[in-house]
Amino acid sequence: MTAEDGVTIQDWLVTVTVEAEEVLSTSEEVAWSFYPNPVHDILKVKSLKEVTVYVMDLNGHQVLSAQKGTALELDVSGLGQGVYLLIVQDDKRIVSHKIVKEN
Repeated sequence: MTAEDGVTIQDWLVTVTVEAEEVLSTSEEVAWSFYPNPVHDILKVKSLKEVTVYVMDLNGHQVLSAQKGTALELDVSGLGQGVYLLIVQDDKRIVSHKIVKEN
C-alpha cells in the first residue's frame, strides 16, 4: 500500500472484536435427557420444555416419525440392531445424539 505522500507501509495491525449475541448456560444446554442407551424396546425422552424428536438411520433416512412433547416414549422395537441418531429439536436448536439399538 502506498500513501499519498509516496511512503510505503509494510506493517498491518488488525483488531477484531467479537461479541456474542447470547450465551447459553449449562442448564440451558442440557434441557433434555433420554434413556436407556443402549435401548431394546422403548426409548424415553424427557425435556423441560416441548421438543420434537425423531430417529434417523446413519444414511439420513427418518425411521421413526416425529413426536412432540416433554415426556415421550419412542417404540424402537421394530428397528434392526445398530446405531441410529436421535434428533431433538426445540425452539432454538437441533441436536443429534447417537443411540444404540440392541435386540
